[in-house]
Amino acid sequence: MTDQTETLADDNDGDLFTVLELKSICARLNIPVETVTLPDGTTDLLMDRAGMERIRDSMLLVGELDLAQLWQEITEKRWPPS
Repeated sequence: MTDQTETLADDNDGDLFTVLELKSICARLNIPVETVTLPDGTTDLLMDRAGMERIRDSMLLVGELDLAQLWQEITEKRWPPS
């Protein structure tokens, strides 16, 4: 993981996917993630921007336009466009 990696709980946007669901999606798409335990004892994943964008692209590919837009907004909160 790079120093640009963020946990998916950083935004407090609510959980779009459970950790298990997201790990499964990432495994299927060959996206590297790291499981971490947060200070409050909950489990979360570390993922870089490229992984987030790959998930978004996969959502677009299967026609999940609303979900892809929401995912893009979450991505841009963590890594604002230059």
